[in-house]
Amino acid sequence: MKMIVRRTALAVCTLVLALILPTAASAACTGFDDVPETVDCYESVIYLAECEIAAGTGNDCFSPEQLITVEQWAVMLCRAYGVETIGDSWQDVGRSGVVEAYRQGWLNETAFSAPCSPMCRSVLVESAFAAADVPVYDSTLYEGGTSLSTADNILRVGRELGLCSDDADANALVTRGEAAIILHAVLTQSFRIEEPPVPVTLVNAAGVNVNDYLLALRQVPEPVLATFNATGWTYRIDFDYISELSKQLNMSCIGATSYGQKTIYISEASATLHEFGHFLDYALGFPAEHERLYLAESQNSSLRDYAKTNSREFFADCFVYWITYSADKKRMDDFRDAAPQTYAYMKKLATNNWGA
Repeated sequence: MKMIVRRTALAVCTLVLALILPTAASAACTGFDDVPETVDCYESVIYLAECEIAAGTGNDCFSPEQLITVEQWAVMLCRAYGVETIGDSWQDVGRSGVVEAYRQGWLNETAFSAPCSPMCRSVLVESAFAAADVPVYDSTLYEGGTSLSTADNILRVGRELGLCSDDADANALVTRGEAAIILHAVLTQSFRIEEPPVPVTLVNAAGVNVNDYLLALRQVPEPVLATFNATGWTYRIDFDYISELSKQLNMSCIGATSYGQKTIYISEASATLHEFGHFLDYALGFPAEHERLYLAESQNSSLRDYAKTNSREFFADCFVYWITYSADKKRMDDFRDAAPQTYAYMKKLATNNWGA
């Protein structure tokens, strides 16, 4: 199994502005009265303070037991990774930090609505992983993995990397001392992340976390994936290609299937099933039956309007619908009632291993 090694490095250690208060911090930190050498966060707090990533809360105190807020964490990340923040007051610097952290993809949009709120452990660890470029994969992508919530899955990785204790609560609020330990770790340690199995030839031209794309590929029936691999096709995550195609077609595209290049191009994982529907149409030899079904039933089907533009889009969306709602009796009954011939055709195709 391929292993991904991530080593994160401190970008800038000589920044001038302090983290928590607008008062300047000494570059040669001599410690804080409330952070003795015996506490777990001592080494981390001193390290961050000496690098002027974090400062005290005044009166020679760091307040390690206080809960860290979104804006405090945001500014800490900006200091650590050399992202400039602006402002003459802490309020301005904090606001700037949240904006920049969001732009970098380290925080989501909810940070804007509650910048002074404390952070729960799963959100802070997820943010630390995003800043350090540590990929997080869904547990179900690994052999024997069980389904977990997003928060629990993040903590699963955090535990594996030694950032969280085995009994850590995903929803527990994080103190400033704990936050210092986590950031210190991601700045100074190497992490080995095991990549989950990839079922097809995948090219990540966009250089993004492939988690969502792998989850989408898991929805594709095994016989279709087998044919995809046997015929030498490639699944390519390529934002530039899709962007250029969108300009050429004067429409917003998130996926495309090139039969000549034997490649599915994707920018959003949600387009995966639809594009595999196009591949299956191709693998079946573009049957005339697809055109007949399109002409007979597409307009009365419950599919989106785009599916009604031509037979290829109709078949691709039928494939998406069948895979997505096959376990939903009401949805399937509605599909059967609206397009009985297409329903019978798709049922037979699925029963016969999708033509494999």
